[in-house]
Amino acid sequence: MARLYEKMGKIELAIEYYKLRVKKSNTENDPWVWKAKQKIYYYENEKGISE
Repeated sequence: MARLYEKMGKIELAIEYYKLRVKKSNTENDPWVWKAKQKIYYYENEKGISE
């Protein structure tokens, strides 16, 4: 779902979905969680630079 939001240009919704996915994960070794954390970091830093 987050990737769909990204493609639609709704980055804030994508970040919220990624954060929800990380929060609901039961394990730290989940590769999806690792990727979600990377996306969150990327978008939050990109947003900070562009403002």
